[in-house]
Amino acid sequence: MARVQLQESDIVAAMWLHLRPGRVLAVLLLAMSALVVCATAFSFWTYYRHDVDPGASSPWDAMPGYGVVLALVVVLILSVRWRARRAFRQSKLLRDPADIEWDDTRLTFRSDVARSAIPWGDYVKWKENDRLYLIYMSDQQYHVIPKRIFATSEVERSFRQHLDRIGAKQRA
Repeated sequence: MARVQLQESDIVAAMWLHLRPGRVLAVLLLAMSALVVCATAFSFWTYYRHDVDPGASSPWDAMPGYGVVLALVVVLILSVRWRARRAFRQSKLLRDPADIEWDDTRLTFRSDVARSAIPWGDYVKWKENDRLYLIYMSDQQYHVIPKRIFATSEVERSFRQHLDRIGAKQRA
């Protein structure tokens, strides 16, 4: 058994972990970004290295589009943090301490406002980073379990053995 008291920073970290793409998507995003950078560099090289028709558009004409993309990325980063902090402040369930127990059949949460006993077989996947575990009941619904709640490495190892039974871990 362990006692968990989530903090606002746990929820922010959980949301970032939840949104982190899998390896295939991350590689595709990286490849697409590299392609855009290479195409932009080639466009500038061609424009300034060769004689270009005076009526041709300049590579600088694309810069406002890059600015919009950059602004969207900044908004996404800020909104994730804002939404996570807001969710923590709104939810008594997230702020109140809870006791967590596990055995070979289920994972149980008990607090002043809720109690749940979910069989391990009802979980579909899990993720982890150096700070916490996310255990998913569906693609969008998950439990947040900070690693700091485990009193010893043996207790965490016991918990992790149960996670391994859930199925494939999603790499983070």
